[in-house]
Amino acid sequence: MSRLFTFGCSFTHYFWPTWADFLRFNYDEYQNWGGRGFGNQAIFELLIEANTRNKFTKGDTIIIMWSSHQRHDLYKIGWNGKGNILTAGEGEKHDEYIKENFEVLGSVYHTLNYISAARLILESLDIKWYMTAMDDLMIPLIEWDGVETHLPGVSNRPIFEQWPQMSIYEHIFDGDNWLEYYDDKHEVNALVNICLKPRGTDTDADSFLDPHPSPDAHYNWLKHVSSTQAPGLKIGREAQQLLNMWKEWKENSGEVVYVDEATIWMEEHCRVQQCTF
Repeated sequence: MSRLFTFGCSFTHYFWPTWADFLRFNYDEYQNWGGRGFGNQAIFELLIEANTRNKFTKGDTIIIMWSSHQRHDLYKIGWNGKGNILTAGEGEKHDEYIKENFEVLGSVYHTLNYISAARLILESLDIKWYMTAMDDLMIPLIEWDGVETHLPGVSNRPIFEQWPQMSIYEHIFDGDNWLEYYDDKHEVNALVNICLKPRGTDTDADSFLDPHPSPDAHYNWLKHVSSTQAPGLKIGREAQQLLNMWKEWKENSGEVVYVDEATIWMEEHCRVQQCTF
């Protein structure tokens, strides 16, 4: 039996189909362990949990799309999933929390260790695995919102140039198991206009252009890496059909995508099995 396990943040599991959902049709079982707002600590620990629960074995495919360095994960009756720590709150209390708990070099250091440890685990198993990222991990501050407020004067030079002592980790990005990170060049259509409130309770000010990749962008990215780097990750007819169904549903739903309705659509069409405490 073939199984697909995917890990990541909202670029892996979201309100509409992502690359992982398009890829699932090639496998007998599909588990998406991604989550909105997840950082690299949560992604790594969920990898451990998934292996503990499922015992990765021959025939399995594991794909990890790492998140940015600006996430700060906490587990408290579930992962907090608040995304970019610099914009996850407001006020003096939040400002103080950032000063006490976040430092760019420390966050980069943690990410490099999570990747290194994940590689050691996956390389020890007789399975197919790939890693990628939501953006360029060589850049310490991918998500620029909040940086000027909380980290004035911070440098955004590449991590191994800025901190030469970290060059001992350069080898963890070597090998054919690394796929090209996601890039906005794959976004060929307009971003999705989204609303977090239910239809009928919203106002014009409640909807906004969501910066997350659209299903088209996910499909295009997956098609690109499967044709240039990972021919084993095939995109079949079912993936194109899923994309077309999404487009048809979105067009019939109107100009705005309401997340409660989109969530129901995803449950009906993607059958995501997501297991965690």
